[in-house]
Amino acid sequence: MTAGDLDRDGDLDLATANGISNSVSVLKNKGNGTFTTAQTIAVGTSPGSITVGDLDGDGDLDLATGNRSSSVSVLKNKGNGIFATAQNFDTYGSYSVTVGDLDGDGDLDLVVLNPGRYYDVYQDPSYVSVLKNDGNGIFAASGSFSVPYSPRSVIVGDLDGDGDLDLATANTGFNDGYYIDIPGSVSALKNDGNGTFATAENFTTEERPFSITVGDLDRDGDLDLATANRDSSYNANTVSVLKNNGNGTFVAPQNFAVEAYPFSIMVGDLDGDGDLDLVTANSGSDNVSVLRNKGNGTFTASQNFAVGDAPRSIAVGDLDKDGDLDLATANTFVDTVSILQSTTPTLQLSPSPNRTNPTPLAGGSVSGNIYVFASGKDSDFLRVRFFLDDPTQSGESFSLELAAPFDFASGTVSTANAFNTRTLTNGQHTITATFARTNGTIRTITSTFTVSN
Repeated sequence: MTAGDLDRDGDLDLATANGISNSVSVLKNKGNGTFTTAQTIAVGTSPGSITVGDLDGDGDLDLATGNRSSSVSVLKNKGNGIFATAQNFDTYGSYSVTVGDLDGDGDLDLVVLNPGRYYDVYQDPSYVSVLKNDGNGIFAASGSFSVPYSPRSVIVGDLDGDGDLDLATANTGFNDGYYIDIPGSVSALKNDGNGTFATAENFTTEERPFSITVGDLDRDGDLDLATANRDSSYNANTVSVLKNNGNGTFVAPQNFAVEAYPFSIMVGDLDGDGDLDLVTANSGSDNVSVLRNKGNGTFTASQNFAVGDAPRSIAVGDLDKDGDLDLATANTFVDTVSILQSTTPTLQLSPSPNRTNPTPLAGGSVSGNIYVFASGKDSDFLRVRFFLDDPTQSGESFSLELAAPFDFASGTVSTANAFNTRTLTNGQHTITATFARTNGTIRTITSTFTVSN
C-alpha cells in the first residue's frame, strides 16, 4: 500500500494493490483519518506492489503497480483522485516497483524486480530493471542489472552521497536443504549518473530479508538501510540495520527482534524526537512492531500493536493532520485496511495562537514569536512540564498545565501564549517535556531546534 494526497485536498489518501482481483483500491481521506468507501480500478494481472508519484509531470500524484504477470500498470490521475484506465508496460517479473528520477532529467522513472524462479535458481537470473520516463508518463525499458537470487523489495536513495539516486534490494536467497544455499543479502547498486548502474555490491543480512527501507538512522548525514527478515520457521523474525560508511558501503548488520513473519518495513519519526524509528507489518502475528530509535541507530525492544489478519504492507503518514505520524496496514486475508493513529505526544510549533498548520519542532529553524505545544491523544496524560535547555530537568520547569494540548508558556487549550525566540541566542536550543501519567509513570521527550533571528 501507499499514501499520498491523491485528490489534492491537503490530506493523505491511501491506495492498495489487490493481487486476487487484479485491481487497485483508492481510499480517500475525509480529513480526520477516516476514509471513504474504496474506489476500485483495474490494473494488470496479479499486482503485488504499488507506488505513488507525479509520473506525467502535471502536478498531481499518479499510481503504478508491479504485476507478477510481467508488467507495470500506470494509472494517471485526472487531478481529483479519479484515475484514467491503466496503461500497461511490459517487464519481466515485476515483483516490486518504486519510483525515482534515476537519470536526472527531471521526471520520475520506474524500477521493478525479477525475483527468478525457485526451481531454476541458476538458469533464471534475478535482476533489477529500469523503465525510463519520456516525460509524460510513458515508459520504456532501458536496462537490467543483476542481483543475487530472489530480490523481493527495492528502494531508491543517494547511498554514496554523489547527488544521484542509487538502488538497494532485499534478496531472500534460497536454501533447498540439500545442495543449494544462497544466503539472504542486501544489494547496493550505485548510479553512474545517467540511470545505469554499477555491479551490485552485496551485504549479508539475517535469513530471508523480504522488505527494505532507507533513512539516516544514526543521524550522521548518510542513508542507512533496514530490512525485515522473515524466517520460514516463524522462530527468528528480525529487523537488520545496516549503517552506511558514508560511501554507499555498509557495516555488518545489527539485528532486532520483531513479531512473526515481518512482510514490510518502513521508517518515520513515530515518537516525534527528531530521529527515525522503524515499523514492520507482521503477517504471521497480525500486528505491527514499532522499534524506537535511541538516537544513534540502535533501537528499543519492539512495541506491538494489533491490526487485521495477515498485514503484508504498511504506510506511514499524518493521516489525521494532528502533526504526528500514523500507520496504515493492508491486511491480506480479510481484504481490509487498518488505521493506527498515534497517541505518542510530540512537540509541535505553529505560527499562530490557534495552532494551525503545525510542524514538528525537532530540526526546525525558528525566529520571532512562535507557538510551541505538545500534541497527543492519550487520555492518561495528567500534566506536562517544559524545560528549556535543561535536558536533565534539574531546574525549575518553564510551565505547567493540566490539559492537552499544552502550550510552551502557560496558555490554555483555547488560548496560547507566544514563545519569543528573540530572548534566546541564535543557534541550537532544546526543549524537554515530561508527561505525568495516571499510572504514575513519566514520559520524557526532547526536541532540538535552531533559533535564527
